[in-house]
Amino acid sequence: MSSARLSASLGAVLVLVILSPTGVPPAAAQSAAPGEPAWQLPLEGTSWRLRDHVFRGVERTAGPEVAAWMTLRAGRLEGSGGCTRLRGRYGVMGDVLIATLPRVRRARCAEQTSIVQQGMVDGLRRAARFEVRPAVEAFGEELLLYDEADQRLLRFVPDDVAALAPTEWRLEAWTADGRRTAAYPRQVATLAFRPARGSPARRSSSGEAVGSTGCNGFVGPYDRHADVLSFGRLELTEAPCPADLAAQEAAIMAVLESTSLALQLPPDRLVLTSGDSADSLEFVTATPLEASTWQLARLPGSEVPVSPVTLRLEAGVASGAGPCGPYTGRYSSDGLFIRFDDLRAAEDDDCADQGIERALLAALERSTLLERRAQLDRGQSQLRMLDATGRVAASFRQAGLP
Repeated sequence: MSSARLSASLGAVLVLVILSPTGVPPAAAQSAAPGEPAWQLPLEGTSWRLRDHVFRGVERTAGPEVAAWMTLRAGRLEGSGGCTRLRGRYGVMGDVLIATLPRVRRARCAEQTSIVQQGMVDGLRRAARFEVRPAVEAFGEELLLYDEADQRLLRFVPDDVAALAPTEWRLEAWTADGRRTAAYPRQVATLAFRPARGSPARRSSSGEAVGSTGCNGFVGPYDRHADVLSFGRLELTEAPCPADLAAQEAAIMAVLESTSLALQLPPDRLVLTSGDSADSLEFVTATPLEASTWQLARLPGSEVPVSPVTLRLEAGVASGAGPCGPYTGRYSSDGLFIRFDDLRAAEDDDCADQGIERALLAALERSTLLERRAQLDRGQSQLRMLDATGRVAASFRQAGLP
């Protein structure tokens, strides 16, 4: 595509983005075919993680140690090629997507990371068409980018941007030699991370890890890069342990002291798998989303009533006490993305806060992304709902806490 044609096309699609009140491309609002999900994640507002790319004519997979991702919002592209931060502009018209990226800053990175970044940058610059392909399972969508010849350049999936901190992880089970064993029930084994430095662009952090095996405490350095985690020398106290706890402690330390660990962050969970033995540890967060109750703290554009307004999420049912009485509906979430449907409130013509109630339900219905922030020093967590443009739709705090 010539530079003149690229500039003209980009200008046209950027005008469309500016004029669109929601910023969501028309393709994202199409009806689903029979057997497909009733809705799908939007192109804009979703954080997309690169899974594979084309480099010098060969399709390559981005490794777990490379955090290459991007987010598209209101004509601006932000993300990382895994090595350096990426910033640019983009425009959408129907299924046409055109992106421009200025010169990318050079930095010292591993060879694999540099190859992935170059493949992602080249793919974005050559992109002419996109497709958000739905999946049978929720949040399993794929974003595919194609060139003018309709050859696939890049494949993205929804990015799990969950963080290791700040939260406390509690051991649920451990697996050794193919056998899964539930954690010792009466003395909780824990793990927490205290990052000293990090790079949001590369999704990396390092600092101090502290925890307990349920019997002895341990502390030591850690380093995370994308989906790979490793620990330095861990100092362990030496109290005697009963047989069950001794076996659990041996399993925990064997995994943590592995050369490297594969890191997974499913909803409300942390799974660490040893690259040496394939043994694993399964943790759950101390502040889960499922079966949780939250109290409204902020509703942009509206006042928050004096009487508590709550939200409870459990088994796909959203419910709570609204400004004018109880409300209920349905939700789907993977712990990062969320969608509300069929929200209904009791009609009360005498309620003075009907406007606030309508604003609350509308805010929930346009929510796409979740942000949870645990404040361990205050024993409290915050929950923010973001819409497809990245704006805060509503903010909550743990119910019953100041």
